[in-house]
Parts: sequence; structure tokens; C-alpha cells
Amino acid sequence: MSFAMYALLKEGVQPHGIEELMARVDAQFSRAKAFSARLESQPFARDKSIRLEWDTWSADLHYTAGSAAAENIGEIAKRLRDSAPSATEGVSRYIYAVFASDPDRSHTTQIVDLMQFLQDLDGAVVFDPQQNKLLSN
Repeated sequence: MSFAMYALLKEGVQPHGIEELMARVDAQFSRAKAFSARLESQPFARDKSIRLEWDTWSADLHYTAGSAAAENIGEIAKRLRDSAPSATEGVSRYIYAVFASDPDRSHTTQIVDLMQFLQDLDGAVVFDPQQNKLLSN
């Protein structure tokens, strides 16, 4: 089963756009075996996303800012109201990561590495919408 997570980006936190995110992904993963990354345009979407692939497994990273991000940030704030009320203060952008299914668990290392990449973004707050909890703050 696929799953997703958000890296919430407060003011001043890098990256500032999909191209900068792509450069960071390349720097982090380009030497990994059977890895490729490319910018893609999705049907009916005006913004590009990053498609990451390791062999047959993949993940997608979407960078969203401004008014397009406000609705989801508001929903995350509601979900965290009791446990972490200040987690979304100053957040106006996010990276939305969608991880493909890995039923054989043959890409667990890549999943963990990509989750760690998101958590290592200096100042980012990582939110797991399946569990309604923060993974870092």
C-alpha cells in the first residue's frame, strides 16, 4: 500500500522551489545504485513534480507554496491542534512525498533514506497524515 507524508517548510527553510529540491535530491541520491530522478509534469497540474526511481520502485515529491498550500496546511493544523498546536506556525510551503507500494519490502532502505532526507531538511517539520503525528520538529 502506498503512503504519503509532508515536510512542512517554515519561512527561511530551504528548499525554495522544485528546482532547488531537485538539486538536493540529486546531491543526496545520485550515486545510489539503480537510481534516477526527473522533473515531470502531471496531467491537469500546472506544477512539476520530481519522480524518483530505484529499479521498479518509485516515489514522487511535490513542492507546494502560497495559497495552493494554505488549505492543506490548515487541515494539518486542525489534526495537530491538541498534540502540537504550534507545528504549523509560519509554514507557507511544503513538500508532499508519495511513496509507492512495496509489498515485498525490497525497497525498505530507500523508503527510510527518503524519509530521513525529508527529516534532515534543516528546520522542516515532517508530518505523517496516516497517523496524524509529527515525525520531527
